[in-house]
Amino acid sequence: MADNHDQNLRQLKLIQQAEQIALVLDKAIQKGEILDDDIEKAQDKLNKIYGSIKKYEGSLGKKFYILYEAQALIAWIGKDKAEAKKLLNTAIDVKESPRLLTESANVIKSSNVFVPNANANDPGYTMGIIGVVLAFTGAALIGLIVSIVAYNKSKSVGIKNGLAKVGIWLNIAFTIISLVISALALALPALQRSQRDTARKNDVSIVSAAITSYSSNSRGSFPDTAGLKSYATDLSENSQDSDGKPNITVNANTGAQVIRPDEGAIIVTQKSTCGESTASGQELKAGLTRQYTIVAKLESGSGAYYCQDN
Repeated sequence: MADNHDQNLRQLKLIQQAEQIALVLDKAIQKGEILDDDIEKAQDKLNKIYGSIKKYEGSLGKKFYILYEAQALIAWIGKDKAEAKKLLNTAIDVKESPRLLTESANVIKSSNVFVPNANANDPGYTMGIIGVVLAFTGAALIGLIVSIVAYNKSKSVGIKNGLAKVGIWLNIAFTIISLVISALALALPALQRSQRDTARKNDVSIVSAAITSYSSNSRGSFPDTAGLKSYATDLSENSQDSDGKPNITVNANTGAQVIRPDEGAIIVTQKSTCGESTASGQELKAGLTRQYTIVAKLESGSGAYYCQDN
């Protein structure tokens, strides 16, 4: 009997401590003098009280409401108004009376704060799942739109749709990745064309050096096609035929003309200088006996030609 009496006294003391915390919080709210340290201390004390008398909730009955009221005041101070209203609703249910201990609690109770129904159907749940799935199917942009709609649908009934939020971030990430890959896919062919054209221009320089070397070793005579091929052995694969041999031709015609070498071919023309280069052909102007041109077709610039003369 004495044990029960002592237990009841301990419970009553703990409840009185909770009431005191609620009154202190109420006073702070009324005066606008709220310190973070005070809130942390109040929360810590309430947690200890709650842990001590949780198992007696049934026997304490109406008195237990004060713990929910004090927690509601802390939530209200922390700007979580929906949680504060929810805790107060629980306090009222426990107390079975609309009148609460503190004035601040009664202000919160009468405030127009929407409290979501935990048992309500989430209208954005299914769309949230679809949004996440779309992120992994190559349709991130559509998934982003679906996830945003799902999030807003859930938000409209006061439900936080975490799945939709994950879908939003996933789809944003995959959309960015997709845009980067698309940009690279567009830029890469142009870069490869530019690299091949650079190699072709370098091949033209190699051919020029081969002509000089041949003439030096042949008493100043100009090489024919076979002779030039034997000297120009370091051409890139961009200027080779299907057999991997230099794709060079010494033009039988000399002087002014328009030539159109195929892609990957190099044409050497005596007694000429470089004229205008267009997509329709390379113009050659008449030159002196020892002058010559070397022409290759490029991929860039709508298939323009590259001409080098001496």
